[in-house]
Amino acid sequence: MHSVSPQVGTTKAQAQPPTMPADYLSEIERLNAQIRLMQIQQEMMQQQLDGRDRNSTPRPNRFFEHQTNSSNRYSPAVNLAFGVLRWLFLFVVGLTIACTVSAAMGAIHLVDMLLKLTELCLVPLTIFTLCVVTIVTIIESLR
Repeated sequence: MHSVSPQVGTTKAQAQPPTMPADYLSEIERLNAQIRLMQIQQEMMQQQLDGRDRNSTPRPNRFFEHQTNSSNRYSPAVNLAFGVLRWLFLFVVGLTIACTVSAAMGAIHLVDMLLKLTELCLVPLTIFTLCVVTIVTIIESLR
């Protein structure tokens, strides 16, 4: 019959792992590759769904809609005045940076052009900003 191995109750035939034919191994490798491809496709589809969800959420228009947050206690007119002041400040800072960089690089003609642009644009923008702030101040003081 069968010879007994050191372990009690097992034979040599039972102690050796079963051998698989080569076609089983190739089939397992093919299935593993398909599983990896399906996982990649699932991740790509999840990213596309996340992107659609992000794009579908409405973004509030801060300049024309009054938001009813508890942190925003100002009226739309005051928010408009602050917005106009902010854009004027950004315009002045941008021109200052452009003039500084142009002067540092030796572009004197560009600096002259930016200074003329400042003379042409800054005065009307400042007057417009002061008018908006004055109108908002009058409207808010009448309330």
